[in-house]
Amino acid sequence: MSATRVDLTTGSVPAHLARLSIPMVWGILAFVALQLTDIYFIARLGHTELEAISFTFPVSMMIFNLVMGLGIATASISARLIGARETETLKHFLAHTLLIAAGTGIVLAIIGEIVMIPVFRAMGAGPEHMGYITSFMRISLWGYLFLTVPLVGNAAIRAAGDSFTPSLIMVGIAVVNVPLSYLLVFGHFGAPELGVAGAAIANVVSNAVSALAAFGVLIYRVRLLDKSSLTLKGFGDSTRRLLTIAVPVGVTNMIQPLVVGILTALLAASGGAAVAAFGIITRIEAIAAVVLMAVSIGMGPLIGQNFGARNLPRVQETVYCAMNFAMAWSFGTGLVLMIAGGMIAEQFTNNPTTIYMVATYFILVAASTTISNLTAGWGSAWNSLGQPVNSVSIIVLRSVFGIVLPAYIGHMAAGWYGVFVGLMIGNLISGIALHFWSATKFKQLMNNA
Repeated sequence: MSATRVDLTTGSVPAHLARLSIPMVWGILAFVALQLTDIYFIARLGHTELEAISFTFPVSMMIFNLVMGLGIATASISARLIGARETETLKHFLAHTLLIAAGTGIVLAIIGEIVMIPVFRAMGAGPEHMGYITSFMRISLWGYLFLTVPLVGNAAIRAAGDSFTPSLIMVGIAVVNVPLSYLLVFGHFGAPELGVAGAAIANVVSNAVSALAAFGVLIYRVRLLDKSSLTLKGFGDSTRRLLTIAVPVGVTNMIQPLVVGILTALLAASGGAAVAAFGIITRIEAIAAVVLMAVSIGMGPLIGQNFGARNLPRVQETVYCAMNFAMAWSFGTGLVLMIAGGMIAEQFTNNPTTIYMVATYFILVAASTTISNLTAGWGSAWNSLGQPVNSVSIIVLRSVFGIVLPAYIGHMAAGWYGVFVGLMIGNLISGIALHFWSATKFKQLMNNA
């Protein structure tokens, strides 16, 4: 093994999990801060602008989660190839994957241009929103080329046992984005006042910087890219490996933002205040889930390398350690949000109806995430094991029976309040059922491996 790669098949599992996860906390926080910066600055432009940008969240999440399928597949395959000591195969695979990622970004931009306006109209966006929406999304869409490449590059770096460098790159994105967004949104210090379009431009520029950084690390630090790998030899095999996981994961990842879009449409029937409230809720929940996301990402290389080396007891220890932590963390953050949800909402808006809706949501729903957040951990574990079908099953079942169906029934019964009650009930029922289903399937896999 190269000195720039870490052997995760030996040593303390909890220590490895902490070392891989803690740097990602700061990286994810920086990424979430970038998202919060957009909504914070845009909210200062006016409530209509805030409503408009809230409509873009589920669409942006859908595109991001589709691309994330490439990153998840790259991390899973790379970690297992490292565990099996197949370094040359890994180098060719990564070169081909980066090429596929760049092409994916271009295709997404073209499709987005075609369907953008009818999609937002179907979500309930009005004429007063469409100008802000199109100015933000048109720039963002063509910037996704610079998002796909660092996602894949950072996934490969993490698979090599280095989570500090990817987190540093993510922090760098925020360092570039936040001041640039401030300048371009409001037009300070001689910069043009571009409003919501300025926030989109800042996102594109910061992602472009991160793409260059990821390339540099892959070439000079972990040395997983070099001239010998820049060939189309084995491209078909690399594509097959990648798409076997990336397609089902990417498609099912799109379900989550699609679900958010459905919830946004349901809440839009209760007025713009409900849409704005849900936009704030999704961002607050993103902060609360940062540590859990970091653990889900951190356990991937640990599971992958050990499964590739057929060190199954360490795979089991990693999964159960992560699940126990997820429950404890979700319980603690749930209590905090139940108490302080309304006060946090006041930092984003002074609309009393929106603040009341946010506070009500967390009182009803926050504690139920103690159970429902386990499904995300299982999904990450299955992807790391190269079992995307099980991950797909979890996401589909939870989305339909744990979110959309109870939210729709609640909406029919009691409007926005019923939606929130439905989400609470769905979290509890689907979380318990899918956790025990996954635990049983995992035990069977370990016994048969």
